[in-house]
Amino acid sequence: MVLSDCSVISDILEFQKQTSSSLEAAVDGAVRLSYEQLASAVTERAKALVAAGVQRGERVATLAPPSLEFWLDYLATVSIGAIWQGLNPRYQLPEYRYLLEDARPRVVFVTSPYEDRDYAADLQSVGSQVETFVVRGEATGRAVSQRAFLAAGSTVSDAELRAAMALVQPEDIAVIVYTSGTTGQPKGAMLSQRAIVASAVTNVEYFGEGLGSTICAAPINHVGALNNVCMSVFAYGGRIIFYHRVDLAALGALTARELPTYLVA
Repeated sequence: MVLSDCSVISDILEFQKQTSSSLEAAVDGAVRLSYEQLASAVTERAKALVAAGVQRGERVATLAPPSLEFWLDYLATVSIGAIWQGLNPRYQLPEYRYLLEDARPRVVFVTSPYEDRDYAADLQSVGSQVETFVVRGEATGRAVSQRAFLAAGSTVSDAELRAAMALVQPEDIAVIVYTSGTTGQPKGAMLSQRAIVASAVTNVEYFGEGLGSTICAAPINHVGALNNVCMSVFAYGGRIIFYHRVDLAALGALTARELPTYLVA
């Protein structure tokens, strides 16, 4: 396989596992994962989604700052043909209500509490139609802990996961990105597996070695964070360094330490 043969997002992860398995793929604080470790973590999460009954075309949302957890949610979701949606921690309750009612995700991953806000409680108060809330932090209300959610995936075999992945097609919708809503309610732009892969491969061809490493501090609900930052470096086989917010002093120190080669700002 060569990169240009990739037609769905999970093909890129398989390609990097084969060609760059020992190279660093993701950094988040003290956590540093190689491509082989990243692939293993994505498999664990994808199996958990299958165990929860998530099927091709259903939606999975994540409320989190830029982080390794968001990246794993996204890669696992799209690997089984489900559609991923990012939720911004800066949103208020009416915005969460609208987005959850419009996209109707079956599973919602929540980092909570974060910066002194109980997002698990907030989302549960406006997301009565959501089947499963998975909390990274204290699981309150009807939410389940991420540890318990992932553990349930152990009942799913490798063959079952491969069968789910085999159904994914290049024209399947992979991501819903909501507009700012400046002329009315936000509208969900639907991005296909093929479009996301083609964008990433094109950027690799254009930027080349410049994509060796990057810092992602952009909101995960923005297409810039997902496609321009993460997917381009991912397709190159580079290293994504996550930082949870735009803090210029902290990002300056992180830049001096990690020496990224590519930055979207």
